[in-house]
Amino acid sequence: MSNKMRPEPGKFDWYRKARVVNVEEFHPPLSPRLEVDPKRLARKMSETGADVVHIAAASKHALYPTKHMLPHPELKGRDFFGEMIAACKKRGMRVIAYVPTCHKLPYDQVKKHYPEWIWRPAPEGRRVPRHHYEVLKQRHPEHDWDPTPEAVPPLTYHTSEGRHAPLCFNSPYRQSFGEMIREIVTGYPIDGILFDSWIPIYFAPFDICYCRKCRQDFKCRYGLELPVLARKLRPRQREAMLDWFSWYRELSWEVGEETIAYIRSVNDELLLLCHGEDPYAKRDHVMIHDGFGMEAYEPLAYRLQFLSLMINEGRICTPFIGRCDHLQRLITYQKDLFREGIATIAGGGTPIVANGHGFYFTKKKDMAPLTRLFDVMQEVETELVTSKPYPFLAIPVPRVTQSYSRGDAESRKVGATGEALADPLREEMLASDRHEYEGRWNEKVFWPYIKEGLLDGVKQQLEAAFRIGLSCHLPVQMIPEVFLDDLDSLRKYKILYLPGTPVLTANQVDTIGRYVKEGGNLIASGLASLYDSDADLLNNFALSEILGVNLRPATREEDKLLDNLRFKNGCYTDIYMKYVGKTGRNYFALDKLMPQEVRTKFLFVAPKDKTRVLANLVTADGRVVSPGITVSRYGRGKAVYLCPGYEQRYLRQRSPLVRDMFKNLFFHLVNGRVPLQVDLPDTVFTLLNTYEGGWLLHLINHTGCIHEKPFSSIWPLDLPRVEWTPTITDVTMRFRPENGVSLGRATAIPGRRRLPCNDSEEGVFSTSLAELHEYSCIRLPYVKDSRPSPKGGRRAKRK
Repeated sequence: MSNKMRPEPGKFDWYRKARVVNVEEFHPPLSPRLEVDPKRLARKMSETGADVVHIAAASKHALYPTKHMLPHPELKGRDFFGEMIAACKKRGMRVIAYVPTCHKLPYDQVKKHYPEWIWRPAPEGRRVPRHHYEVLKQRHPEHDWDPTPEAVPPLTYHTSEGRHAPLCFNSPYRQSFGEMIREIVTGYPIDGILFDSWIPIYFAPFDICYCRKCRQDFKCRYGLELPVLARKLRPRQREAMLDWFSWYRELSWEVGEETIAYIRSVNDELLLLCHGEDPYAKRDHVMIHDGFGMEAYEPLAYRLQFLSLMINEGRICTPFIGRCDHLQRLITYQKDLFREGIATIAGGGTPIVANGHGFYFTKKKDMAPLTRLFDVMQEVETELVTSKPYPFLAIPVPRVTQSYSRGDAESRKVGATGEALADPLREEMLASDRHEYEGRWNEKVFWPYIKEGLLDGVKQQLEAAFRIGLSCHLPVQMIPEVFLDDLDSLRKYKILYLPGTPVLTANQVDTIGRYVKEGGNLIASGLASLYDSDADLLNNFALSEILGVNLRPATREEDKLLDNLRFKNGCYTDIYMKYVGKTGRNYFALDKLMPQEVRTKFLFVAPKDKTRVLANLVTADGRVVSPGITVSRYGRGKAVYLCPGYEQRYLRQRSPLVRDMFKNLFFHLVNGRVPLQVDLPDTVFTLLNTYEGGWLLHLINHTGCIHEKPFSSIWPLDLPRVEWTPTITDVTMRFRPENGVSLGRATAIPGRRRLPCNDSEEGVFSTSLAELHEYSCIRLPYVKDSRPSPKGGRRAKRK
């Protein structure tokens, strides 16, 4: 990623430590009626400790006088947005303008004021084609409508004000949107903008629009009428349609790039944020912003996974905390909100408190969990500015997993660009030859993962690998794939973990090899490096020389054995991992057979000379099937190969046997020299960070609620509230700093209470916490003159 796309160092430090509240115009007291005293709302937000407020300049309607957006029915010339800014600024709060991008709008109002903005499923005066209509019915079953000559778009409800219509960015709305941005940027003393959000064809059910502007532009560009049916298209029509699809699908990103460029030219000091729904649904266009947020509720472990990736992308990360409840006039904050916020700051992000509009009705005592969160953030705000995750265990994320898809159901119907074939029209055209269509995405990057169905497996293994690292209480980070091409980036980490990553380029294999030769450590599992760029299975691992194993074909007897062990869902069962000797399991006792369920290809491997077998896959009667874990030396480093299936097994069952197996491998690779050791349940998240003056260890006790993400909606209405968390006693922590670093007196936050400490052995510092309730942060400052240096050095003496 180009350095030009990253925020300048220190430029937005004020936001990295910000206490942010979000106020949108989708719910009471802003919609459907405008029943707000701006001074009162600003005061109530300030009382919680907030110092940055996201305020809607426009959501369903404009909240300031403008001719370029639907006015709020009760605005009547009033500049509510300006009044809110003035009230917040008076209390010392910064203001970020919330702006929707092509968001759906109340149908009756937009039809009255701006009918040309509306997305159309068919030309005016014509019935919706049957195959289009079937898609509409499937995606909007709640909408009872029939094809009509008026070509009414699919109308859906959105919190209040009746049914809403999707908009077309190729309509005159595009110009109005640009004018609205100009008015906001030049007319108000804002500190930034949050865009919601550059998702292509926002809320439209498929990727083509038949509004008047789209039909006129198509005819002007190609000299043809915009086809309604794909059958029997002439070659010229077909070529034109494919080109149009390519352009229209990426239109929102084109508008986004223009908008960001304009704002930068007018005021380069504004913080520009963008949020979406799926943590992995990001594209290069997102990287032109200073920060990217996660709007949807996700389990804490997944939130931390996403945070670490975005921090390593060099971006400010802004996940939402709390939920948009259906009880909009009642905020029911409990311990879950505090926990989400603490996990966000511990992961390096800036939490955004959803539901800020509800503060207007909420009593101060009911905001206690939020006030407590902001109090803790204020106590460590100096450290937060320079805080970074401690580099130890790195898991690279293939760029292909970060491409946008429109939902799990559609993502399996993929065309040449990796995009969901949301429209039967395009699906019909692309079915004959996927190579005809080349959009901005290179099919050779995306298609391999789809061709073999590898993408879902890769995402599962990434999530599992990160959770395994968390459960082992070791510093774990997701890193962008580009790090695999940059030796300097890899050198920061002690262990590189490739959880079944199927495709690696020749340059990446070379970089990984140099990393291990210099003393880095590699663990690769399953299908890692076994496919080429066309998703064809290779004859051997691309990492074969580094891993010290060769892929070999199965014998006839082995094929027969596998047929006998194949279970009805396609996996292989009644196969177990059996350890050989004690090497690689010296740190934690692992004497039991470990059941294995291989759900991908069953791989037979042969170790090379000097490669040690740590464990074998065996049948129930003890017959050795194939090596299960091997370790080899490569230069000054070590490389472990692990048979497939254990990441998915951990994700499904959270098996302590699997966790301890990986923990042994991590410890074995670094000869037991891990930066942190704690004896805690795996439901306690231990997040080790460094800051300019020392180390911070965040301990988040997450044992109080196991019900995470019970609903599929991005804003679940009835998530359980956490009222009670069991206390953990006698928590002992051991730290092993390197590079000549010495750690000083430990203190516990909140309160900065001094903790007992001692050097248990040379180079290892230990301290203890009598009780861990919901959360504690252990602060360990560097001893004077013992800051880390690239070349290391002798450890300074403790004062």
